Amino acid sequence: MVPLAVSELAAASRDYPVVFVGKAEGILTMTALVGLHDRVNVFIDDAGQWQAGRYVPACVRRYPFVLAPAEADAALTVCVDESAAPLNDSSGQPLFEAAGKETPVLRTAIAFLQLLHLKMLRTQGFAVRLAQLELLVSKTLRIEREGKHHGLDGLFVVDEEKLIKLPDAELVGLVREGFLPWIYAHLLSLGSLGRLAAWQPAKEHVLADSVA
Repeated sequence: MVPLAVSELAAASRDYPVVFVGKAEGILTMTALVGLHDRVNVFIDDAGQWQAGRYVPACVRRYPFVLAPAEADAALTVCVDESAAPLNDSSGQPLFEAAGKETPVLRTAIAFLQLLHLKMLRTQGFAVRLAQLELLVSKTLRIEREGKHHGLDGLFVVDEEKLIKLPDAELVGLVREGFLPWIYAHLLSLGSLGRLAAWQPAKEHVLADSVA
């Protein structure tokens, strides 16, 4: 699973099933499903690259940088995965000038992180609103692999029937907040579940009656 921001929904929904994960009583995270069991991403090619033409989520594009909360206050700290292959001390574009000042490369990365952080906060608000309206229902995908059944649970999707039955005032509120197009992008993305199952390793597929 790869976290998504609502600003990515329209593009991501063309390639991935988009679901919400977490616990019903807590904060849910919107994610793109990139595989149906642990440590499998069917969108990575044999060379270890994201498949050409597929939408690459922002949280993947930000790597190897990430924003993390500081220990003492609410400020965010820019962190980097020092083991990332692109980082080295001999070639490429520097992150700091000789005097220690940030280079344009690093400033661009930080600006991207800050923008993504704001978009993820907006996404969190979207998920909270859906939960408040009791529109999210739990779903479990049952996977059959080599004769054995496995379950992928902790998933939530919007119940369209509940959406349609909302009072007019609540529906208008979703429209004015800009949430309704995101809801339908999410619902349309679920049509990719069958396609995702077909791309799994041999002898693995999703049982059709488990994703209705």
